[in-house]
Amino acid sequence: MGDGTNIKFWSDSWCDNRSLADLMSITDDAHIDLYLTVAQFIPPSKECDLVKLQGLVMNSCIQVILATPIPSNSIPDSICWGLSGSGEFTTKSTIWAGHV
Repeated sequence: MGDGTNIKFWSDSWCDNRSLADLMSITDDAHIDLYLTVAQFIPPSKECDLVKLQGLVMNSCIQVILATPIPSNSIPDSICWGLSGSGEFTTKSTIWAGHV
């Protein structure tokens, strides 16, 4: 995660490699703003806006969010392959994951 401007708060897998919608078992008919981004919850202090989170997210998910590192400088978001140490996709890491 970078500055959070390109990460959808509910639907992207940014929180413990899962989406918040999945973590909270939110269905398609839920009345949530699908256009919210992670950046909207990160003020200039670079600490999550806890008051805003408490109004939307259950406590167990807030703990997962707070455990997600926020960069101290503004870097753009990027996609990272979570099954390799470098963040780069490799067929080897995919094959390894299939055997676990």
